[in-house]
Amino acid sequence: MNKPTGPLKNDFSVIGKSVKREDVIEKVTGEGVYVADLKPVGMLYGKMKRSDVAHARIKRIDVSKALAYPGVKAVLTHKDVPRVLHHGSPHPRSISCTKDQYILDDRVRYWGEGVAAVAAISEEIADEALDLIEVEYEELPAVFTPEAAMAPDAPRIHDHGPGGNLVLAPVQVERGDVEKGFAEADFILEGEYSGGRPVPGYMEPNVCLADWDGSGKLTFWTSTQSSFMVRGIPAEVLGLPRTKVRVLVDHMGGGFGAKQDCFQHEFLCALLARATRKPVRMEFTRRETFLAGRSRHPFKLWLKQGFRKDGTITARDMRIVFDSGAYGSHSPGVTTVGTNSATSLYRCENLRLNGRAVYTNTPIAGAFRGYGVVQTYYALDIQMDEAAERLGLDPAELKLKNAVREGDIAPSGHPIVGHGLEACIAHGTKVFDWQALRQGTRCPDPAAPHVRKGWGLGCEMHGSSAYPGIKEQGNAIVKVNEDGSVTLMTGAAGLGTGAHTALAQIAAEELNVPFESVSVVHGDTDAVPWISAPSPATPPTLWAAPPAWRRPRPGPVS
Repeated sequence: MNKPTGPLKNDFSVIGKSVKREDVIEKVTGEGVYVADLKPVGMLYGKMKRSDVAHARIKRIDVSKALAYPGVKAVLTHKDVPRVLHHGSPHPRSISCTKDQYILDDRVRYWGEGVAAVAAISEEIADEALDLIEVEYEELPAVFTPEAAMAPDAPRIHDHGPGGNLVLAPVQVERGDVEKGFAEADFILEGEYSGGRPVPGYMEPNVCLADWDGSGKLTFWTSTQSSFMVRGIPAEVLGLPRTKVRVLVDHMGGGFGAKQDCFQHEFLCALLARATRKPVRMEFTRRETFLAGRSRHPFKLWLKQGFRKDGTITARDMRIVFDSGAYGSHSPGVTTVGTNSATSLYRCENLRLNGRAVYTNTPIAGAFRGYGVVQTYYALDIQMDEAAERLGLDPAELKLKNAVREGDIAPSGHPIVGHGLEACIAHGTKVFDWQALRQGTRCPDPAAPHVRKGWGLGCEMHGSSAYPGIKEQGNAIVKVNEDGSVTLMTGAAGLGTGAHTALAQIAAEELNVPFESVSVVHGDTDAVPWISAPSPATPPTLWAAPPAWRRPRPGPVS
């Protein structure tokens, strides 16, 4: 594609115009159908028994009372499910994830981990049956912070890995001569920064409905950002060809990256449905989204930078530790991205960066918007403010002076194209009248002298896509119909942000047709083109196909 030399094109007929989203009426009126709204004939309700210890082996688990409880149709423990190690996240075989999870295990690694699953004719009965499951644990020593987990005598949470409780070998990045850079500095600043465990509060909790047809085909209705990748992991773990797994995603009430994993309930939904020959739905409570969902990675970061008097950065030394929780999930990817991101944002030729992710006996951290750069840039940007104050410089000028520019190498290894960061800083300081703020003429407000207003300038940048770490792929099919209308078929997930409307606008613009003439087909892995990272070849069958039975497929919402 040729790089534009003049101003951006502004004579679009559809793009940039206000259009009505195709799903707006459904969402405004409440008629939009989400997975939790589905209730096919004969549907059972699934629930999970969760551990009340942080680290233990299961010595005994007795489900006989639960199985005998009226209305209970099936109970599963680690003895009843395939024991296949999987990544837990839909990027198999990539550098982003760790292969360290089973559907259910005879060992629990955090408080709230699932140890059994029940299917019953009502949610109330399923909940009551959970209380009848008896679990005897052999408690093991637990560690709850990365510092404790990295101690030489710390208990091992997993038996695999590079050693200790490391999720992956440390990520090391070096460039230039760091010691020489510090020797050339007029001023050196060191700091320690940390962050907690925010959880994406998406409005729609994690929910899945699974059903099998008479030919042995598994259909999932699930709230996921990655329908094709979710199709691949259950197929691999359950020993099914991908043609025997169908994933359906229509409306989704938010994801923020955290719905990029395969969760226990998706596997267990499938297995409960197979065991009962009935569709089974499992929906997280809000409490379960905190226990068994995914959070951002807590972290601790040590940062040392050298500065000349004019604000030029001469050296940067950084160590960051991410708390992965009990399983790896996206920790390898987050650690790699978060560590490498310290090569960017603010220019520095002399770098020494070390990043690592550590297992702890806490809930699992995963993908969350920003994917590691949020933690790194939070610390880096704050230290730039601290340096500006020590050096007596304007923070905006210091950041603008050191901002990466076109041609600099991004963390991905590709040259940066465009003047985005410089333009943002320059435009932001103008719009908010930065100099007036600095001089105090707008703070405090003379009309309300008791009110104090905080102000500051924060910078961050993040790449799009995961190349070259993951060779991601996106496809679309555009079909021109006999009446001149257009059908766009896409595997892109709609998280509630209007992505499908934007894609329809692009199609309408390129084909020079009215926006209203474009319809979008999405969310059905049997109908739309593949969009995902590469997945592994289908393994040999690990368990027998379900018996051939015939019954109605899930019907309309009741």
